[in-house]
Amino acid sequence: MLRPEVLKAEAGPTELFFQIRLHPLPLEDVPLDLYTLDPPRLPGGERVAAFPYPGFDRDPTQPRYALSLHEGQRGFFLWILQPEVHTFTFYARLVRCRGVEGGEVSPLNPPPGVSCPSLPLVQAFYTHRGLLGTGAPLSLRLQFRSPKGWRSQPFVLSLP
Repeated sequence: MLRPEVLKAEAGPTELFFQIRLHPLPLEDVPLDLYTLDPPRLPGGERVAAFPYPGFDRDPTQPRYALSLHEGQRGFFLWILQPEVHTFTFYARLVRCRGVEGGEVSPLNPPPGVSCPSLPLVQAFYTHRGLLGTGAPLSLRLQFRSPKGWRSQPFVLSLP
């Protein structure tokens, strides 16, 4: 079974940066989802979660794989297309979610009754501080998952 390992997780002012390694090398396209476990509550009751994306300024010369954010048969995922390497780099941004009672949430595939609107967050003026307001600093417990059944170990990322 494919095992993801988080090699690096960092928080910058506008996005989260991840580097993961997959063992063994996947033989086909890999769908990824990012779950926020026990999402932190902001003043006002909304919860904070993170959604993955390929990155706007990703180095186009990075060889041997491509990333795509699109829908598959079992939901919306960040896909690693035709991987030829074990290590992958991608990003995530924060989103405010309504209707989350704790537990876990995927903003790309929220459960019924949960809303995580991410459209405003793709704008260039987004910053974590602007989104969180007085809710910062905070820590997120995250986990990568695939509908194919594998998961990373949960890890914590602190936001300034």
